Amino acid sequence: MGANLRPDTTAVNSYAPKYVRESIVRSKEMIAKRDTSKDWNLELQLDGLLISQPNISHSDLKNITVPVLIIVGDRDIIKNEHAVEIFNNLTKGQLCIMPGINHGAPRNNPLIFNEIANRFLSESFDYLPRK
Repeated sequence: MGANLRPDTTAVNSYAPKYVRESIVRSKEMIAKRDTSKDWNLELQLDGLLISQPNISHSDLKNITVPVLIIVGDRDIIKNEHAVEIFNNLTKGQLCIMPGINHGAPRNNPLIFNEIANRFLSESFDYLPRK
């Protein structure tokens, strides 16, 4: 859900890096205050992924031989065209762009998200060869 290949604005919407850096500052402040309303260390870890990770090449994607489901929301932090780029470089990829959904689809819309994931995991799919 909301995967990216690289931590730059070719993959994520332009507002994302600034937003994430602000979130990192807030998480560090909350840790310093010993706030327990959220797992702030986990928030830091997740935010750090968007700032510095991952760095995956197209050739790395082409080496994946198992079926892969790419899910992104059309209001996601990840650009829709980036999800298509990932899909286009997978041999056995499926792509789902969820309408009206942001990066929090599993949490904010679990019924629809789980239905999509369940169908991917339980139903066979014929992958046609791509050029």
